[in-house]
Amino acid sequence: MSCLRNDIYQKEYKRISTWAGLNLLLYVTIECISSLDLFERVVYLGGHLDIFLMNYILLLIITCPCLLFPKMTFVFNLFAFSLLTLTYGSRISMGIRGMPLTWGDFFIVGEGLSIADKYLSLPMITVMFILICIGLALLTKTYSHRLEIYHPKAVICFIILITSLNLAIVSHAEKSNQLEEKSTVDASEEGVVYSLVSSYEAGADAIMENYSKEIILSLKPTIQKQFPYPVSNKDPNIIILQLESFIDPYSLKGVRYSKDPIPYMRNYMDGEWSGHVEVPGINTARTEFEVLTGMRIAHLFPFEVPYTSKALDGRAIESVAHLLKKTKNYHTTAIHNHEASFYDRDKVYSYLGFDHFIPVEYMANVKYSKNWPKDDVLLPYITQTMERTPNRDLVYAVAVATHSSYDYEYENPHSDIVITGEASEEVLNQVQDYMDRLEETDRFVGELMAYIEQFKEPTVLIAYGDHIPALDVLTYDKAYVKDQTPYFIFSNYVLRGKAEPVLPTYQLYTQLLNTVGIQGGIISSAHNALKEDKSYFDMLDLISYDLLMGNYYMTQEKNNYQVTDLKFGRP
Repeated sequence: MSCLRNDIYQKEYKRISTWAGLNLLLYVTIECISSLDLFERVVYLGGHLDIFLMNYILLLIITCPCLLFPKMTFVFNLFAFSLLTLTYGSRISMGIRGMPLTWGDFFIVGEGLSIADKYLSLPMITVMFILICIGLALLTKTYSHRLEIYHPKAVICFIILITSLNLAIVSHAEKSNQLEEKSTVDASEEGVVYSLVSSYEAGADAIMENYSKEIILSLKPTIQKQFPYPVSNKDPNIIILQLESFIDPYSLKGVRYSKDPIPYMRNYMDGEWSGHVEVPGINTARTEFEVLTGMRIAHLFPFEVPYTSKALDGRAIESVAHLLKKTKNYHTTAIHNHEASFYDRDKVYSYLGFDHFIPVEYMANVKYSKNWPKDDVLLPYITQTMERTPNRDLVYAVAVATHSSYDYEYENPHSDIVITGEASEEVLNQVQDYMDRLEETDRFVGELMAYIEQFKEPTVLIAYGDHIPALDVLTYDKAYVKDQTPYFIFSNYVLRGKAEPVLPTYQLYTQLLNTVGIQGGIISSAHNALKEDKSYFDMLDLISYDLLMGNYYMTQEKNNYQVTDLKFGRP
């Protein structure tokens, strides 16, 4: 009997050790797929066993249910197949946008699929097909393999125990990371598994714990202080221009140019009306939301795109468009040379107070550079909007021509920019692709500034980048500041003051209104009154939550704005 019991225990031990070994093999495979530099990654993990153990522990948690099935290896391979698919997706995402997959990407899968044809090449599709066939063959091979379960109750207890212990460890690690405003370990260092799992955060739930009528009302006297800047009577036209993947070409390490790719913008990027904005991540719409609302989305929408979040319940949202419409009777227009429904802009722009929206479907004479419309098509729609409306204008324009991906085999015999450097030919080709398109965008911006200069009404342009481009020369450069892009302000009259050298995108429109002497709303007042306070972030998050998802305690429990009847096409 004792021999039989020992044999059973050995078989149970074999099951569990096989499962643990398969997880180790899976983790090594995930690291091989996801690492940008495998040797450097091995060295890093050798000095950071906590990162290694954290990712391995998470795999044990995810795959431990397979121990409940006689066909354990088959069920394990189902988990492995899914995890490897996500890993490949994350690796492709790094190449396309320089950022791995996060939990929020699952909420915008429709947007991703709608532009997938612009990224997927025939070789990439072929490799994906081969990998899927290998995965299916492996699943078929292991389907008939069985391992008997001799002590199901013991296995269940083991699963509960290991899951509880591991979740406690992971939870403690996450709380430790949250003690800092910004973690010092980026996603590539944390590993794909941990980064993906930890990207699912409570977000606004944490704000709700401190949200109450008493706290909001206690903040009200502070942000109702008198506007601390001189009020002007010019009320200029305001053009906010978001430039896709815009950086200073001279910031790329080890890359040289026969001439400056952005001569028109260069004249204003080195002056007192220029600086850098801190962007909330490599996503156009996340940056756009912060710029338009002044709300900091780090905790409100940790990894989601606000436009597509279920948190938006159709209410009007305080924004620069709503403020200028209500206080100064501005006409507000959004212009974007991309599809209207992308990121639900065709719905959300009405929440944000725009009167008109001109997407690419309503544009004529659209020319393309690779898969993306060129930005010069924006110019006539900006100028015609300003000339046709009797009121002052807020024009919010989103450019798209310099969007990734950038071709490793790119050739342009007509390019007048010669690019050289220490990088490989493929990497320099990628840079050439980006710079040729950026030069065209710079020419469009130069024409826009020339128009503003001769326009009879006072007009201010603020241009900024939404995020950095997904260039290998940046992705592999760990010293490059990846959350900052250039911005500059141009006007046809003399402005007072100077631009902040570095400011977050959620402070951008507040600085602009301060500069032109227009008093903003609740969010702008919060920035002006609280930004030097040590509790600034907490208070700003609470006020934003109150206006965006809460009960409007700041405004006597009513919304100060109404959803607009958004019209499509030019005014």
